[in-house]
Amino acid sequence: MKNTLILAKVFLLELIREKLLVVGIALSVALSLLGMVLGNLSFDERSRIIFHLSLSALHLVSLGLVVVFGSTVLAKEIEKQTCLLVLIRPVSRVQFYIGKFLAISGLVLIFQLLVSVVIGFLIGEELKVGSYLMIFSGFYLENALILAATLFVSVLIRPSLALFFGVGFFLIGNWIPEFEFFAAKSESFVFRAIGSTIRYWFPNLYRLNWRSFTLLNEGVPMSDYLNSLAHGFCWLGLLLVLGSWFWKRRDLV
Repeated sequence: MKNTLILAKVFLLELIREKLLVVGIALSVALSLLGMVLGNLSFDERSRIIFHLSLSALHLVSLGLVVVFGSTVLAKEIEKQTCLLVLIRPVSRVQFYIGKFLAISGLVLIFQLLVSVVIGFLIGEELKVGSYLMIFSGFYLENALILAATLFVSVLIRPSLALFFGVGFFLIGNWIPEFEFFAAKSESFVFRAIGSTIRYWFPNLYRLNWRSFTLLNEGVPMSDYLNSLAHGFCWLGLLLVLGSWFWKRRDLV
């Protein structure tokens, strides 16, 4: 565990030097400020507009960070053979893999916390911290799931394909309720079969997406919150185990 955390710290410092983080922060802050400008044009919807635009920026930029870094970070290590310099030390492949995951997760956490400070500053006293933390934790767990899935498939396929898989994983995970609804009304046996089994192949990311101003005011129902977190953490554990297992058997030379 100690080696994993040390590796995660080193990998995180490497990622922070990337310009993509600065671009993501600048884009999110710009959209949040745009929300403030548009909100000031409304008499009673200012906070709602700022909240939705800021959360949309947080959502999309976080997605960009996890799919870009998740799809390329292992491929770069293999291409430059830098992973071998680490693995000759008393460090296992599993520790190396989990260290990469924790580093990217830490980068996304730093980004989301910085943007959250901006959101809190713009919304002001209307921001209910407890409710926002519940919404924030759902977003963060969703990104962790997408990262784990993207990192897993990047062990098996090319980075470009892994990136598209990460985006597809995000879309399918958020569209599972729609798939199930339309499949139930479809006359196609194949479509009904896909709709009835898709929840077993992909985590329901829609359960973690609480991007609602009403929920910011009223909070997420505790039973839904805990069930959704349990659902997300079970999938996260499964994806990390699978990714670590395949990484241990990957030919690095």
